[in-house]
Formats: sequence, C-alpha cells, structure tokens
Amino acid sequence: MLKLFRKRRINIATVIVAVISMLAVGAYGIKQTIDVVAAVNFEKSLEAFPESYRDSLRTLHKEHPNWTFEAVNTGLDWNTVIKNELVLSRNLVPKNIMTLKGVDNGWYKTPTVWKGVGIRGSFDWDNNDWVPFSGGDWVQASTIAVEYIMDPRNWITENNIFMFEQLSYNEDCHTIELLELMMDNTWMDCDYAKVGGTNSTYAEVLIELGKKYNVSPIMLCARLIQEKGRGSYDQIKKQYILKDSLATGLATSDGGKTFHAAGKKETAYYNMFNIQAAGDSAADVINNGGREAMKNGWTSQYKALEGGASKIANSKNNVGQDTLYFQKFSVVNELYLYWNQYMQNLLAPVNEGYSVRATYIENDVLDSPFTFRIPVYNNMPKTACARPASRSTANPNYKLNALTVKSGNTNLQLTPTFYRDEYAYSLTVPYETENVTLSASAIASTSSVTGTGQKTLKVGNNEFKILCRSELGASQYYTVNIERLENTVKSTALTALKPDSGTFTSAYNKTVKSYSMSVSNSVSKMGFTFTTEDKDVVVKLRYGNKNIECSNGKIEAQSLSVGKNTFYIDVYEKDNTSNKTTYKVDVTRKAATAFDHKKLQINGNYINGFSIGEKVSSVLKSMSVTNGTLKVLNSSKKEKKSTDIIATGDYITVYDADGKVFKQYQVVLYGDVNGDGKVDLFDYMYLKKHHWVKPILTGIKLEAANIYPKSSGVDLFDMAVMKKFLWRNGTITQTR
Repeated sequence: MLKLFRKRRINIATVIVAVISMLAVGAYGIKQTIDVVAAVNFEKSLEAFPESYRDSLRTLHKEHPNWTFEAVNTGLDWNTVIKNELVLSRNLVPKNIMTLKGVDNGWYKTPTVWKGVGIRGSFDWDNNDWVPFSGGDWVQASTIAVEYIMDPRNWITENNIFMFEQLSYNEDCHTIELLELMMDNTWMDCDYAKVGGTNSTYAEVLIELGKKYNVSPIMLCARLIQEKGRGSYDQIKKQYILKDSLATGLATSDGGKTFHAAGKKETAYYNMFNIQAAGDSAADVINNGGREAMKNGWTSQYKALEGGASKIANSKNNVGQDTLYFQKFSVVNELYLYWNQYMQNLLAPVNEGYSVRATYIENDVLDSPFTFRIPVYNNMPKTACARPASRSTANPNYKLNALTVKSGNTNLQLTPTFYRDEYAYSLTVPYETENVTLSASAIASTSSVTGTGQKTLKVGNNEFKILCRSELGASQYYTVNIERLENTVKSTALTALKPDSGTFTSAYNKTVKSYSMSVSNSVSKMGFTFTTEDKDVVVKLRYGNKNIECSNGKIEAQSLSVGKNTFYIDVYEKDNTSNKTTYKVDVTRKAATAFDHKKLQINGNYINGFSIGEKVSSVLKSMSVTNGTLKVLNSSKKEKKSTDIIATGDYITVYDADGKVFKQYQVVLYGDVNGDGKVDLFDYMYLKKHHWVKPILTGIKLEAANIYPKSSGVDLFDMAVMKKFLWRNGTITQTR
C-alpha cells in the first residue's frame, strides 16, 4: 500500500491521515479513501495557482487523476517579462506558413498580426517586407503573438499541456518502443538508421543519453524533429534521408571562420540540435553552428547528440528550465533571465508539446504519473491573453515615403528633414503666406493617406495631421506645425464689404478693388457694411462732394440718382496715410417703370376696353411700358401665346426692369361670362339662370355679366343687350 501511495506522490503525513480515515470510516474501502485524499491534496495544490488557472486544471485532473500540477512562481511581473521578450529576434515566427498543433487544423499562411513591426529592425519599411532571421524563413514575432504564446492559461488543455511536462528521465514513460513509434517516418527510423560513430539506433542512443543526463529522450527526439525536420523520402532506398548540413557533417579550412560540406580528407563536425546555430542569414546559421561543434569536438553524430543532450540538461534542466516552456522562455533563474532560451521559434513549445503527447497516446501511456510545472507571474491580466484573431496577410506598412509643404510652387523646408520614422515636423512662414499645400505619399501602394490638400493659415500656430493607414488597418499620424508670423505692416484690406441692398456682380475678394452692381428704381439709397483685416485703420467714404469717416463697420446710406453712382472707400493707417487701399463701387439705379394703357380703362383691379375675339398680339400693341415688360397671363397666371384671344379672367401684367411685378390688372370682357373669350349661348344661359333662378355669379364673372352700362347688377336690360347681340347683330359696349 505504501508503494501505491508513493506512486501517487503522497507524503508520509498524508499516509497517516489516510490510514486513520480508513479506520474511522468503515464504509469506505482503501481505493475510495485514497481517492478522497488525492482529491483533497489536488485542491490543496490549486491554492498555489491564481483563480484563472484552476478551472482548466480541474478539468485535466478529472480526466487524468495521476497527473501532478506544480505551480512555479517566477516572482516576475508579467509586463516586465513581455517587455524583455520583445527583443529583436528573441522570438521568431515562420515567415510564410505556420500551424499550432492541437489548436489549428492544418497549415496556413502566417497572418500579418503574428509578425512584429514595432521593434526597430524587424520590418523593412522601404521594401515592404519583414527582415529575415535564422536562415531567412523566420521573422520577428508580434507583441500580441508573444503574449498569447507566453500566457500559460492558453495551454492548460488536453492537447497542449505537455509543453509543461517536467523533462527529467522517467523510466515508466520513456521506453524504446515509444521512441521508435515517434521516429517512424523520419530520418531516425530505427529499421534503417544508425547513429554515426556507434552501431546503435537513434532510439537506443536517446534512451542511453536520457538515463545518463536525466533528461527526457522523448523531448530530445521531438527537439531533433523540430530542428532537423522529418527528412526527405528516398524512393530508391525506401527510407527518409537527412540532408541538413549541420547533421551530415561540416568542415573548415580557415580555422573555423567558415564551414562547408566535409570531404573525405577533412575532419567533419556535427551539430545535431542546432545549438548556437542562429543568425540573420543562412551563412550565419551554418558558421555559428559549425563553430559550436568545432569548439566542443563533436566529430561524430553521436558526440553531437551526447554533447547536445548534456548542454540541454545542464544549461536548461539544472537551472530550472526543465520543461519545453521554460526552455523557450527563460524565466525561472535570475542568473539566466530571458537570454538563456534554447530556441527562437515562438511556436516550438506548442508544437513540440503536442508531438510528445501524440507519441504518448500512440503508445498508450498518456495516463502515466506525469508532473507538469506551470509558471505563474505577478500582475497577470484577469483573463488569458487572446489569440491574434485575424488571418489576414495584408500589408502592415503605415509609413510615408514623402511629405512636402508648398507655398504656391515653392517647397518649404521642414524641420527636421523628412524621414519616415520622424512623426513631428515644424516650419515658420511670413505673414503674407495665407495658404499652403500639404502633399504626402505612402511607401506601400496598398496604404491610404488622408489630411493633405490646401490649408488656410491663421496667425500663430497651425497644426495639421496627416494619417497614413496600412492595408491591414494599422495607422500612423504625421504632425506638421506651421507658425504663421504676425503682420508688422498694418493691413489696409477689407475682409468683407457688403451693400445694404442687392449684391455685387462678382463675389467679394479683399484683393479685388473694383465692383459694380445694379438696383431697381425703388432703391433710393445705398449704404455698406464692412470688416477690416486690421483694427487700427481708418475707413472713409468719398461720394460726390462728400468725405465721410466710417466706424463700427457701417457706411451710412447715401441717396442714389437714376443711372451710375460711384462710391470710393479709402482704408489707411492712422499714422501712415501712404499705406492706403481704395475700393471703388459703381451702383447703377435703374429708371422708373411707366405703364401707358392708352384707350383701355382701368377700374380698380379690373381693366377693360378690349374687343371680343381680340388676339393677344393685338392687345400687347394697344399698351406700352417704359423700363419694363408686358405679358398677358391666363386665369392660372400662365403666359398666353400671341395667337390666343383675350378673355375674362386673364391678367395684364407689367414687370419692372428687374423682372418683378410692377402692376397687374384682371381683364373684363363684357358678355364673356364663362371666361372663354367668346360671347355665346353659354354666357346667355349664365345670365338667365342668375336672374330667373338664383344668383350664381360673383366677382369678375358678375362684372362681365353687367353688359348694360346703365344698370347695376344683372337684370332684364343686360339679357336684352346680349339677346340682341346674339340674334340681331347687336353690339356690346366694352367701355364704361
């Protein structure tokens, strides 16, 4: 029983508690009591974890009660850790294609949000591409990507927990059968491959090294696959072939400065784990990895495996970096903080951990008593850092390629001289510069630029912001501050000048000194309102023989004569009359409109004297208008054609020279009661009905029915005149 308790990692005090519990609770068997004690101990272990970790740990414990979870309190501030991880090339992601095993289904193009641009040297702004690292296929990781991968709470899951597995050797789990299964379909396939320098398979060598250095051979195998890939399948040999130069042998002819593929007569050097094989180019990777192998005397694959396993164990496990997570993120030993990471690949702990788990599942050892060491940081976010969500591969470039300020056709000098990484500029212009034109272009054709164009300057500081927005949506403001100096010479310009009545023929502009306008005859006086650009000036009006000083923005109204009237407005400095601007305004007052109706009679609003059947053209000739026009409108006030006949209800309309109605009279054609311009039986029936049945006529129709001049109203005399007109060739008098 004690052996069983030790296997479940229960200390002697817990054993005593369990024994007492079994004696005290007779209804429980040994297994039930052990489970109760284990559950109590598990909940006790959760106290070392923040609350945001616990639900995930409970889920895993329920499925795998043999697993042990150990909180590793780093004592580090979360924000400080992230800041120190954001060092150029410390964390890299694949440039072109990526996957997160256990999270993603398959491979996909690396999204832009996973790639960093904020660290100087991570993005080549001028060429719209990321700076390559570690052989060219890797680029700097973004801040949100580092936060997401580093947050342990994202990986306390069934698929990814093994990035926290303690990597010391475990005889129960780390079997040769498990390794052979893991190596299947790789260059370490045990049916074919033998380790150079030995007669042993890779599985046998890794088991040997795992025991010797107390390090997980499964982790070593996963690391080899991560660093060297699975190899290329050879159809002739029917096996996977490794072509990696650091694993197949390098030689040097210049004392270790540069390396190349080893020949038969040269000493070959091997670096199976790519230790120190890093750099900005493929040549750097080869040379740095070769120098590490040469320095350590790794002249066979076996020596490189043993030396690498020893370094991993001594430099990682022995300083607390005994999990895939801690080997990637050096956060557990203050002597090695941040810099002592095994790999640059940000995704490595996720993908390697998933591969290890897959091997355990295939070998049916997933429920072995694994220990998982999970880091805890101070001041962590309340919830787990979110995964970079967008799959977009859009261009992130939000930098300008050029920024210019022009006054007219002259380029103005910016301070400092434009550079894409400088975001604030300034310049000073004289008072006379009223407008400038801002122009800017983006480096990337996919980016947009707003905030440019012509800008009006006020005296003093003028701040303008130009926004460059990338295709991805990230943006950057460039600020231009333009100081317009004050005027040392008083301005004698009027910024506004407006007549009291009417408008100038052209819009007012302070630089234009002459204006004209026309007003109707009814406008007998004209004055102006104005605004001066400078307060300390004098405004005087010269009109005829008058010379009047003006104040409060008002020029007093002056009488207008018919015809042209010329106003001169002088603006000058109080103490410097030579600095003067004169504005000239010509106001033409139109002559009065006169209407001569000649033989026609006007009675109030009515006009009569027309002949029955008279055409509009004849009517217009029978009248005259001076300084105006004349029209005949129908009862709906629409203009009649010259061939139409005049009718009761029409309007004789007189317009003045401005086209406004001057006079308007309604036509009465006696006898034309219904307003069709004719006198016939229809009109007679109106009279008869009005007189004999009931009064139905009103207004102008009643007036048109009053045919007999001597009667008032409609009576038998009117009917008799119309009857005689209709049947005995009589006449109807149209005047009164």
